[in-house]
Amino acid sequence: MKRLWRKVIWGSLTLVILLAALAFPVSMVVSHNVPKAIPSDYPQTVWADSRIGAAIELIEDELEIRGWASARPNWHPQARLTAMPAYQSGLTSVLSRFANLRANLITSGSGRDEDLALASSLIAQAVGTSAENQLLAATQALRRFDGLKARSVLDDEIESTLLEGELQLYRQILSECTEDLSRIVRSDERGPFDLNRTATFYKTKGRILAIGALLHSSEEDMTNQPGFRAAYASLLEALDLAFKPAPLFVSNPKPGSFSFGGNDVIQLAYLLNEARFRLQELDTVLHSKARPDPLTVTNRS
Repeated sequence: MKRLWRKVIWGSLTLVILLAALAFPVSMVVSHNVPKAIPSDYPQTVWADSRIGAAIELIEDELEIRGWASARPNWHPQARLTAMPAYQSGLTSVLSRFANLRANLITSGSGRDEDLALASSLIAQAVGTSAENQLLAATQALRRFDGLKARSVLDDEIESTLLEGELQLYRQILSECTEDLSRIVRSDERGPFDLNRTATFYKTKGRILAIGALLHSSEEDMTNQPGFRAAYASLLEALDLAFKPAPLFVSNPKPGSFSFGGNDVIQLAYLLNEARFRLQELDTVLHSKARPDPLTVTNRS
């Protein structure tokens, strides 16, 4: 009887130790709460500026649904060994640069728009325990700008001009993403687990999501340029596809070696290049001049 009781005790202790050892990795996986798709249903009619509104809703979604990883204490699984901090860093880097760009495109008054400039600075510095307060303050600044625009207190550039500036910014950001992935592909680090590789991969996904969400919130009829809608839809589709890969452990095997999941980094780089190509096509459409109808040309001969 004593021997049986001793086995029960040791078995229970072993089980407790095993569960304790697995608790953190399991929590790590559960907290790996990166969105599965780029949000495409943000309301356009609620905001005077639909893309400023999308930036606000992106930040609020992260704070309310997933929480801000870098604001977690170091022992929290969401702050360590997961892709969440990298993903949210990529997201905020795009939103900060977007707000900064738009601050410089204001036509009324002198210099940059103060609310957008403040929002850009707050978003860029949203790291650490004060990150959530800074992001909330940034959304308030963005809301002030949108409110002023709704009341026609300030004059913004026309939609097509704003879009051209934003597309130029996105082209630069996607080019930077491609360079980051290329460095990983050329790296000598080929092991199955690499924190830097995972961080780069998910930071890129954060950037893709931010760009895609901002573009999804735009009005398709902002310009009557021929071919615009088709090129715009094609770009959105490419960004949606580029965001889909979501490996828990990002692979980058040696060329020619076997890998169950293939090469995650090369796959994302390929999808990203396709999105860059579609972006270039859209930019070409925006800058092309509509050809005159041959039937309206007067023959002067």
